[in-house]
Amino acid sequence: MKNHMSAENLRRKVVRILAITLFISVAAVFITGCSFNIVEIFRGYTSGSDASEIDLNYSGSFTADGYWAGIKALDHVHLCEYKGISMSDDIYNISDEAVVAEVNELLYLFSDIVKVTDREAMYGDMVNIEYTGRVDGLEFAGGSTGGVGIDITIGSSVFLEGFDEQIIGRRPGQSFHIILKMPDDYSDEIAKGKDADFTVKLHYIVNIVTPELSDDFVAKKLQPLFGWRNISEMESGIIRRLKSTAVTDYLQKYVVSNSVITSLPPEILEFQKKLMLDYYREHAEYYKITLDKYLETYMHISDTQELLIKTLNDNTEIASGYLVMQAVAEDAGIVCKDDDVAGYFLKNTGSRDYSEHAKTYGLPYLKFLVLNQMVIDHLEENAAKQ
Repeated sequence: MKNHMSAENLRRKVVRILAITLFISVAAVFITGCSFNIVEIFRGYTSGSDASEIDLNYSGSFTADGYWAGIKALDHVHLCEYKGISMSDDIYNISDEAVVAEVNELLYLFSDIVKVTDREAMYGDMVNIEYTGRVDGLEFAGGSTGGVGIDITIGSSVFLEGFDEQIIGRRPGQSFHIILKMPDDYSDEIAKGKDADFTVKLHYIVNIVTPELSDDFVAKKLQPLFGWRNISEMESGIIRRLKSTAVTDYLQKYVVSNSVITSLPPEILEFQKKLMLDYYREHAEYYKITLDKYLETYMHISDTQELLIKTLNDNTEIASGYLVMQAVAEDAGIVCKDDDVAGYFLKNTGSRDYSEHAKTYGLPYLKFLVLNQMVIDHLEENAAKQ
């Protein structure tokens, strides 16, 4: 059995979980009153798109206090009135379904993967396959896994409709052909609207064994990460984090959408671009393939350049959110100190010790995350609650 998540990936996952209350919603924000030049942004954003050459220094873009280095946000933003934002009590209502979903995600992180080879594949199974597609004897872009096994769920039709259903009834170790007509709007000209012949090999059926939720599991697995000692503390912690996420979502959307951004410093968008590429590069490394191959196989994106084009709007909005949050911090005189970082980790992990995270990300980046949470807290403290 193979454990689903390594210790290093777990630690990175925890930082992302801690950061999720800060910026998860910014990509959904519709920014109004932006007057920066999107053409110039596009040119800079899509340049140097080879992820293998990008060395992400998490703390390299920030001052010792967690502010963007060399950037005064108020020079780029006309802030809205952020004191007295109206907030309804409904924002704090968390459904049981949302809590269950969070619990299931945590259990999945500690699941084991069992490779099943002694039965036929069925609808709903996750299977590991490799395939090579050809049209008129020629391979085409996006039609091959490059000799690497990938996991798909039968019935999800994530690649081509009708492709995965033809795996039903096959046994691990079998090779077979699947013939499908390619969509008329397929990205590769040689395959558009034509019949493609896929040579497929089924390696194994993926059985994910999820651990049973118990006080003992929480104490052994989750306490080192979150400080929870039992199921009750875990549920309380999850509810608290979901409430924080909901508040962050609401307040960020309000402040960003009601402020006017006159210019977006390219350094911020460049950092967000590297952050995104590093995220996908980690996924590619997990499958032991290149980033471009990962994008082609799992996301049906031809290369890094196409990824950057597709994500320009989302990443511009996220970067704009970073800028507006710092503008509030500057206007309100909010400063993040070492003790604030320790307090943040104590609240969210049960320990003031963040030294391991500081080794990976650097203290300035951690202060950047905590500073933005302090901005959200300031907005909430000064809100008009109904």
